[in-house]
Amino acid sequence: ACTYVPPPDTDGDGIIDTEDACPTVKGIKTSDPASNGCVALVVSATKTSDWGTGYCKQFYFKNPNPVPVSWKKMTIFLKDGTLRGAAGVWGATFPNPNAVGTVIVTPLSAASGRIAANSTVQTVGFCANKGASGYIGTNGGLTY
Repeated sequence: ACTYVPPPDTDGDGIIDTEDACPTVKGIKTSDPASNGCVALVVSATKTSDWGTGYCKQFYFKNPNPVPVSWKKMTIFLKDGTLRGAAGVWGATFPNPNAVGTVIVTPLSAASGRIAANSTVQTVGFCANKGASGYIGTNGGLTY
C-alpha cells in the first residue's frame, strides 16, 4: 500500500515550494516562474498638482521581494473624470489617452514592467480633468 504525500507548501499560499520563488512568504500566483509565489507589488500614489478642475497623479511601485517582479496590467479608476490626452499620460501604454471611467494600462515594454528586487520605482502617471463628482483617480489593482 502507498500513501500519497502532497508536495510541501511551506508558506500555505497554495503554490508548492518547487514552483514558489519566495517559499517563506505567503505570496501570489504570477505568470512568471521567477517571481511566482512572491508578495504583490505595493502601489502608492501622489497627487503632484491640482488646479481645481483637474489634477496630475504619479504612481510608485515598491517591490519588497528578493527577486524582480513584473506587472502586466494596471487598472485606474477615474469615475467621471477624463484623461487629458497623449501629453498627459506617461510610464505605461494608455490605449485611449482621452478615456473616461476605468482605464487599463500596460507597461511600455517588458523591461519597464519589471520592478527590481527590494526597490521602489516611479512608474505610471497621468493628468485628468475632474468630472462633476470631483473624484481623484485611484489605482484599481495590478495583474501579474
